[in-house]
Amino acid sequence: MYIKQSVKKTTTIFIAIAASSLFFLCIYSFDNKYTHNTSQGVNSLLVLSENDIENNPVRFLNHGWAFYPGVLLTPEDLKNRDTEYYMRYISIGSNMSLSSDSTNISPYGSGTYVMHLKLPETVATYALELPEIYSAFRLYVDDKLLLEIGNPDKDTYKDLTQNKIITFEKSGFVTITIAVSNYSHFYGGLVYPPSFGTSDGVNLFNLIRLIITLVSITLAIVTTIICLYLGFKMKQKNTLLFSLLCIAMCFFTSYPLLNNIFILPTFPWRTFELTSGIVILLLILILHNRMCNTKPIIAVISNTLVGVFCIITFLFGVFSYTLEPWMIKLYSNLVAYFKFFTAIYLIFTSYVTIKKQDIYLKPLLYSSVFFACSCLWDRLLKTYEPIFGGWFMEWGALALVLGIGVVILHNIIKAYSYNLTFAEEYRQVTRQLVMQREYSRQIKEYSDENRRITHDFRHHLRTIYSMAERSKEIEILTYLNTVTGILNSSKTIATRNFCDNTAVNALLNYYFNMSTQKNIIIDIKLHIPNKISLSDVEICTILGNLLENSIEACELLPQREGKILLSSKVSSQMYFVLIENNYDGKSNILNNKLISRKSDKSRHGIGLQSISKIIKGHNGTVEIHTLDDKFRVAIYLPLD
Repeated sequence: MYIKQSVKKTTTIFIAIAASSLFFLCIYSFDNKYTHNTSQGVNSLLVLSENDIENNPVRFLNHGWAFYPGVLLTPEDLKNRDTEYYMRYISIGSNMSLSSDSTNISPYGSGTYVMHLKLPETVATYALELPEIYSAFRLYVDDKLLLEIGNPDKDTYKDLTQNKIITFEKSGFVTITIAVSNYSHFYGGLVYPPSFGTSDGVNLFNLIRLIITLVSITLAIVTTIICLYLGFKMKQKNTLLFSLLCIAMCFFTSYPLLNNIFILPTFPWRTFELTSGIVILLLILILHNRMCNTKPIIAVISNTLVGVFCIITFLFGVFSYTLEPWMIKLYSNLVAYFKFFTAIYLIFTSYVTIKKQDIYLKPLLYSSVFFACSCLWDRLLKTYEPIFGGWFMEWGALALVLGIGVVILHNIIKAYSYNLTFAEEYRQVTRQLVMQREYSRQIKEYSDENRRITHDFRHHLRTIYSMAERSKEIEILTYLNTVTGILNSSKTIATRNFCDNTAVNALLNYYFNMSTQKNIIIDIKLHIPNKISLSDVEICTILGNLLENSIEACELLPQREGKILLSSKVSSQMYFVLIENNYDGKSNILNNKLISRKSDKSRHGIGLQSISKIIKGHNGTVEIHTLDDKFRVAIYLPLD
């Protein structure tokens, strides 16, 4: 049976890997600027007919650029044949070096990109969308300067970036010249391919991307508001942490939108965007460790390592203008390995947790597998830039966020259902407690009256016995001796008075008698102060669950070895309750929660959850301590 389950789980993971890989291969093929099936430039010349433009109103200029490294050129410089400039043909994305030295791949310096277009002879309006160009540039169309963002001149250099769409009316031969400088960022030059086509086509593509971005940001904001509300209302830390995760996602997603609207310097905006990506992974890891109940030492180490990497990433962005090329390459490799090992850690911890107990955490496992696949394919398929969607790593992070969100939603629904059940049970118990209190009062009155009558009856018997003895009525004397013997040998059920609260006293008597019947030594020294803010139902719920758990633990010990101590103390406006019992040394405590060994797994930890919920509702605390053979639960509650 165990082997069959292991094979099933392993098969499911492989299916998840296959499905994830298929997804990334699909978006690589169909949502990729580099695989978009349109004609491309060859040796800096792109020939477009009317049919080409009609069939593909938008194309991405990936290949065939003429690149002049190390120089800022104008159209006049290119027309001047007296000066020869070193030039090579490149594809965008494969070359991020502005250096004229082929052995020194550096993002710092200057360079000029040139593309010649052969357009139809009919004059038409065309559009050129320029993504972020790092980090200052001038755009020329033929001999005309149409756009300048930042200042690419070395002596007066100023870095600025923006996604920009330029429109122009042209026909026949057109030359696009982009002169770029970068001295402030770890990316340099034309990193992402520009899109070119009809004005309507380019604007439509841009509009679709902006709508997708706005929808994503809106969903993140709405989710943040809902999670903040539920987190504070239900006092769930995981929900509050998830709201922080949504805020980080919102900021990360909003950067492209901001860069479409505003002209931004590379610092601090690119540094914040870069760091926010790692912060997202940090929050994911913290939530993941909490949900998987990872051992504290492992959780602290993993969270600290990712936190340190966040700091490294921030410093990398701040000091990127001073970095050597080998440092940039080293950081790039570190990021890749960091994300991949993070994915392995997430898969391992979620798999172990599911194997132990929590099947509902499966979304964490599958989303971790998806994230791991995104890391793998990001390294294997490097020539990828999304047209409408996100990068591989962004899809992977989104899957992790959704996986965590599903688990948190499950917990919220479960907690809400539990609260409804608890509220109904509370109402029923309150009603029954009122009836039981009245019944107990009547029983006590009857018991007191019976004891009084019995006491008086004994005196009457003694009087009758004396009279019969004087008259020597042997039969009457024999009968009276028999009756007196029966009365003396009869047992009365003693009701102990542990406290002045009738309901609590009845509860304590019930568990005291139960413990005595099970040969468990129990000592109760409990005082219920008048200023306590708990209702009778809440006090009975707390004490009932504590005593039930203690008796359950003592039942696992050999006969007459079980001991229970229940005591209380008032000190400095604080009410302190302590229950201590012997146990076999086997306890399963996760996040200060006791996992019971009851056969009914649906009831695991419910008792202590009820206690914790009640006490926290009155600004108190519950602590669980385990010694070698002692198990303690301490409750601290402020008095009114």
